[in-house]
Amino acid sequence: MSTKPSSIVRPSLIGALLAIVALGLAAGTALAHAELDTADPADGAVLDTPPTTIRLTFTERLDASKSSFRLLLGDDNLGVGEVAGPRAMTLDGLTLGPGKYLIKWTSASADDGDIERGQLTFKVEEPPASVEPSDSPAPTPEPSGEPTPSPTVSPTENDVITPEPSVTEAPPVTPSPVPPTPAPSAAPTEPAASTSDVLLPIVVGLLL
Repeated sequence: MSTKPSSIVRPSLIGALLAIVALGLAAGTALAHAELDTADPADGAVLDTPPTTIRLTFTERLDASKSSFRLLLGDDNLGVGEVAGPRAMTLDGLTLGPGKYLIKWTSASADDGDIERGQLTFKVEEPPASVEPSDSPAPTPEPSGEPTPSPTVSPTENDVITPEPSVTEAPPVTPSPVPPTPAPSAAPTEPAASTSDVLLPIVVGLLL
């Protein structure tokens, strides 16, 4: 009974493919690096308000004994960030002023110990200048020809209003009519004897 060539080739081909896959997985594990994933502040950021915390995250778990970063302003080392979680490093409690800052980081993979290094920058802007009051006095407005009405002050409840005495004109004095004084009448005089009364006794005397 003869053996077909195809039945011999297949197991060999499958074994070769499995070997290639295994080598690829091993190479992938060997090439695993804890690379920078995100940064806050971001690389190249220009900020109006300085950050109080810097946080970096990585693509792999970090070896805390070999992973850290430094915050620099010129030649001054302002602090060291440390591992704070499986894949993160942070630096808290910062009080930063205006300037351009540099972060230098070093990461070590917890899986294979591979070391990665890098750096990033960010800038904090100067605060806007405040407007100082001018020393020159304000111009005095020229008086206009029209009189300025004085403000009317409304009395409040606590104010005591003293009424001003009103000037009342006295009515004209009209002289009352004086009744006419009657002239003294002449004393009555006795009526004069009539002529007949005088002649009557005389006639009687003559007759007698």
